[in-house]
Amino acid sequence: MKKIALLLGVGLMGAIMYGQDTTEVKNITKKVKVIVTEDENGETRTKEVIIEGNESDKGGELKLTTIENDSTKKVLILKGDGEEEEIIIDEEQMAVDIEREIEEAVQEMEYELERNFGGKDSSVASSTEMDYSDWSYLSGLNIQMNLLLNDDNTMDMPAGYEFLKQKPESSVRVGLSLFDKYIPIAKNNMGIVTGLDLDLVSYGFKKGYVLSATDSNLVATEFPERSYSQNKLRAAYFKIPLMLQFATGKNADKSFHFGVGGYGGLRIASKTKEVYTEDGRKRKDKTSDDYNLNGLQYGLQAMVGYGNVSLRASYSLSNTFDIDGLNLRSLSTGVTLHF
Repeated sequence: MKKIALLLGVGLMGAIMYGQDTTEVKNITKKVKVIVTEDENGETRTKEVIIEGNESDKGGELKLTTIENDSTKKVLILKGDGEEEEIIIDEEQMAVDIEREIEEAVQEMEYELERNFGGKDSSVASSTEMDYSDWSYLSGLNIQMNLLLNDDNTMDMPAGYEFLKQKPESSVRVGLSLFDKYIPIAKNNMGIVTGLDLDLVSYGFKKGYVLSATDSNLVATEFPERSYSQNKLRAAYFKIPLMLQFATGKNADKSFHFGVGGYGGLRIASKTKEVYTEDGRKRKDKTSDDYNLNGLQYGLQAMVGYGNVSLRASYSLSNTFDIDGLNLRSLSTGVTLHF
């Protein structure tokens, strides 16, 4: 009975010790090796990325190897406690973006090394950080129709300002992202996106006239002898967007995404452009002025899309013009091409 009790006690202590996660990985190192060989078809490149950690108390070497070569196959191997896991990514996936696929796989496997072998309080230092540079869907070129709306959210102009009646097909907003940043909250699935855009806004008008500004108003002067083909008010803004963004998947080029937020903008230039025919001659006039446009713009915006294409809409909460009694806000809808 004493022997049995002793064996049971030893066994119980062993089970307790075995159940505790005493694994500690002091560090993880990353090595990259590129091998170039010549074959009958020309040059072949093989890229091997090796991530290693010291031996854990559980036994077994922690090792991740990724291999990329011209056969467009990739094998990921995680070794620990004598076990290994292989993931083979097919040719179609590889063709999309081999470098990004490898980097994402390396990052995810590093995370698994830390989670599975590092323990809750492990001091594992990852050799790379997650790259989120592709996850901002504010980047790229934004092309939208730009409409002026009154307090009733219609395109009817207030009395005395009928000359601002728009020609929708000539009213556009073109935005170019100069800088964008994704700040992760839940990795690539949820985060804050912001940046700096250059917005070129154009309001096309149906009637021909010369627009001018007084200290507190707008004045339109008609010239019946002129035949107008184009009459526009243009403005340029630096804009800072801020949105909460959600995305699916692990590849930015193949993920559904949507976001909501706002923006603020500063007007940096404005001018009118008139193209008309007078006395049988075609003329073009451009005149720079502030036209009592609000210097500051702010509003709400939202987007939804897949991969490198998004549908985007914005609605200004600020008045377009800094004129008492003229309450016009802009609604812009269109598409964003990400690059």
